Amino acid sequence: MMHFVEEILDVQPYRLTLKFNTGEIRCVNLEATLHAKATLPQSAYRRLLDPVLFHQVRLDRQSRTICWEGLARQIRTDGTEQPAPLDFCPDALYALGTPLAESESREQVSA
Repeated sequence: MMHFVEEILDVQPYRLTLKFNTGEIRCVNLEATLHAKATLPQSAYRRLLDPVLFHQVRLDRQSRTICWEGLARQIRTDGTEQPAPLDFCPDALYALGTPLAESESREQVSA
């Protein structure tokens, strides 16, 4: 089954609480992933280690996952580059996530 992000419930530095299309709520800690991918100084992942920028995450309703605007680069057919959203595979987010009990998710959202 393919997993999709339906809602971002909470954002903390490097941690997201996400509701998936299965109805499950999972806490996804991206800190280790970001550090592993942030090897180059110009890396978009390195930029996400800034808590203020990390907090700018949004839900891309078309691809049904999370993204940050303008952190990636897209090469157009004419060879020029343009800013593009940096996103994460929703299945990878699901696999990285830890399920939250219903009572925990209510507390997390109301905090």
